[in-house]
Amino acid sequence: MRAAAAAVLGLAADQIDVRKGLFDLGMDSLMSVELKSRLEATTGCALPATLTFKYPTVVALADFLGGRLGLKSGAPADATPSEVQAESGGSSRDDLSEDDLAALLIERLEQLQ
Repeated sequence: MRAAAAAVLGLAADQIDVRKGLFDLGMDSLMSVELKSRLEATTGCALPATLTFKYPTVVALADFLGGRLGLKSGAPADATPSEVQAESGGSSRDDLSEDDLAALLIERLEQLQ
C-alpha cells in the first residue's frame, strides 16, 4: 500500500507517513484514480471511485482492503507480523494491529503480482 502510494506520489516509500492524509502528501484527483487503478490491478478487486476520499491514509486503505481480502485488524502495536503469525500458528489475523495488517497486506499484494 505504502509502495503504491509512494509510486503515484513520486516519493520513496519511507517518505510516506501511513497515518497522514494522502492529499496532504500531495495527491491530487488524477493521482487518486491512478492509485485506485494500481490497487485494483494488484488485488483483482473492483474498488470505489471515492476510495481515497473515504480512506484517505495508507492505514485506512490497508484496513479497508484487508477487510475486502478477508483480513481483520486489532493487536499489540509492538508485535511484528511474523511474531503474530508465529504465535497464532499463522492462521488467525484477529489480533493484528493496523500496522501489522498493513504489512501483511503488502506482503500478500506482492505475492499476487
